Amino acid sequence: MAYDIDEAAAAELESIKEQARILKARKEELDIYLRVKARLEGLPAVKQPAAVNKSVTPRSNSTKALVIDLATQLIAENGHVTTKELLEIASFRGIHVGSKAPILAVSKMMNGSGEFQLKNRKEGWVFAEK
Repeated sequence: MAYDIDEAAAAELESIKEQARILKARKEELDIYLRVKARLEGLPAVKQPAAVNKSVTPRSNSTKALVIDLATQLIAENGHVTTKELLEIASFRGIHVGSKAPILAVSKMMNGSGEFQLKNRKEGWVFAEK
C-alpha cells in the first residue's frame, strides 16, 4: 500500500513540475506582451507593405524598411531593443516577416542595414557607433 502512495506522490510532484514549467512560459509571454504594449503606446503608425510583387515594391515600403524604421523608433526611445521584442512588436503592428526562421530573418535585416550593432544578448540592438 505504501508503494502505491509513493508512486502517486511522485506522479503528483511531476505534474506540479510540468504545471510550473507551463506557468513560467506563460509568464514570459505575458511579460513580453506588456513590454510590447508599453513600447507601442505613443509610437507613430508604421505604413504597411503593399501587396504587390516584391520586384516592384518601393524600397521604403518593404518589410525590411518597415522593420528598420520600427527598430530606429524603438532604439531612439529606449536605447535598445532585442530581436525577439522587435519581431513581437512588428507582428503586433501587422508587419509580417515571411520566413521559416523569422528571428534570424530580423537579425539579418538589422545586421545588414549597417545602422545597428548587437550590444549583447540581454539588451539586444543599439545604434552602431560611427
